[in-house]
Parts: sequence; structure tokens; C-alpha cells
Amino acid sequence: MVTIGYMTDLGTAPPARSMDYAVLAEQSGFQMLGASDHFYPWTHTGKGCAFAWVWLSAVAARTGTSPVGTVVTAPILRYNPTIIAQAFATMEQMFPRRVFLGLGAGEAINEVPAGCEWPSPAERVKRLEEAMIIIKSLWTKDETTFNGEFFKLKKTRLYSKPIGHIPMLLAAGKPKTLELAGKYADGLIAVPQLTGPDTISLFEGAARRAGRDPSKLVRHLNFGVSFDADYDRAMTACRQEAATLLPFLFQYTVADPKEVESYSHFIDPKELAKNWLITTDPEDCIKNIEKYAKLGYTHYHVQSISPDEQGFIAMMGKKVIPHFSGAPG
Repeated sequence: MVTIGYMTDLGTAPPARSMDYAVLAEQSGFQMLGASDHFYPWTHTGKGCAFAWVWLSAVAARTGTSPVGTVVTAPILRYNPTIIAQAFATMEQMFPRRVFLGLGAGEAINEVPAGCEWPSPAERVKRLEEAMIIIKSLWTKDETTFNGEFFKLKKTRLYSKPIGHIPMLLAAGKPKTLELAGKYADGLIAVPQLTGPDTISLFEGAARRAGRDPSKLVRHLNFGVSFDADYDRAMTACRQEAATLLPFLFQYTVADPKEVESYSHFIDPKELAKNWLITTDPEDCIKNIEKYAKLGYTHYHVQSISPDEQGFIAMMGKKVIPHFSGAPG
């Protein structure tokens, strides 16, 4: 069973327009609605950056049954995990059984501008683990006392707890975060750039070591698509975002969208085509999902970088989603 979601980068369009696209996406057959959770956009020119939690609540109110959630929220610095737990519990009370929380170790571009010192990768993983424990505990226990290295709670409680279960997903691609995903999360969020033949096996192995059944955990993949009838237009639409493929942006303290944008001209178009799906043919989208489905991924957050967003949504609704749902195209 394949679930195809519409992934919104809230740095690429004004929030009201992005909300209209999300509503249209559900009407066109998309089965999940995800959103980036950033303080800054990745690049500068012509960008905004809306607050994901407010946006998701508004989208949930305007749509019908699609699950809504972040892909992903960093619970390590600018957000305290207690506030994340409260926010998503509130959202779930208003929209029962429709909310998921995607977590990740974060990027400097979202934390440093908020006044935070950017920690080492090892510290970020430790903070992430503590945050996951705290959020789960606040959702499920009457009181939480926690004495961690970075977060400390004493008899803390949520007075508005979730009505049902909120799936907690973790963006992971390296051994340490895959270990956390298997140990604590309800599912994995991967990206093609960090997905290898052993990604799922490491995730499942961590789950087994934690005494959990891997078959009960979900496997999400977030991937970018630029679709247009004109290949050159589809490629051009990606150029401004090209620098986000550079690994050092996620390893070091790069926190200025103007700086990130300035690196884009270093990226060869061939590298873009290797990492993002740039296409004129809906069949390529089908083949891409089928490829990862064979690896065990079941849920797909499809992030459009297309020059014509309505055209992309229409294409997915008419050609791609029906292929996996069994409905006529």
C-alpha cells in the first residue's frame, strides 16, 4: 500500500497561496499534507518563511481527512520539546487522528538566527534523543520528571493531552539517527541523498534491539520533483535551490540564505538531475516511487520545485496517484 503526500516548502510561496495549493492537492488525491518547519528559507531572493504550526492548523481546518504534520521540526534549540508536545497535542485535539510530528536534528540556518549557538553533531543527536523522550512522555504520562544533560523537567504535565496517538517520525540517514528512529519513533523519514541499501535494515535492527516490532513502524521518503512539459523550464525552476544539495550546509554554521543562494552556481545541472526528479513525463514519477517501494518505503512526501505548481498537482492527481490507488486515470 502506497500513500502519496503533498509536501510544502513554506519558504517558496506566501502562506495563503501555499494553503490553496494544499487544499487543491487533497482535492486532487494526495493523501497527506506535510510542511517544512523553518525559521529562515534556504535561499533569499523572493522568499518568505511562514510558521509551520499555524499554517498546518489552518490547512487542517480547510481540508477533509488528510493527515497533516511537519517534515521536519527540530526540537533541540529554538523550540523547547515541552512546547512542541503542547502544540501538537492541541492540534490533535482539534483535528483528531489527523496529526503527525516529524522530527530531525536541525540545521544552523534555522537555529543560529534565533540566537542559538550551533552545537556539534554529537550534541545535536543527544539533544534530539532527550527531546523525543520528553515529548512522548508528556503525551502519554500524567507527569514527567526528566533529568537530562540538556533538558530538565520536574513533575511537568500537559493539561491538554492528545485524544489519540500522534505518530512521531524521525528524519534519519546516518547510523546514530537511524538508531534513534528505531528506538523511539513510529516511523522513519528518509531522503534519496542519504538513502542506501542498508538504511532500512539499520532502522529495523535498532527497533529490534529496543524490543520493538519493525513491521509496525512506517517508512517515509521525502523527495523533490520539478515537472513541466518543457524540460529547460523544469531545470531552471531548480537552479536557485541547487546549493541545498551541498553537504556542508548541514554540517557547519551556514546560517544566511544569501550565502546559500550564492553557492547555487557551483552545482552542475547533472548533479541536480541525479538528486531531484526533473522531468516532463509522469511515468518518471511512477517509476521513482516504485523503485523505493521495492526497498520498503510506504509513504511519500512529494515536494514540488516545479515552475507551474497547479500543473504539477493536476499531473499527479490524473496520472500518478491513480496508478497506486487503482483508480482510473
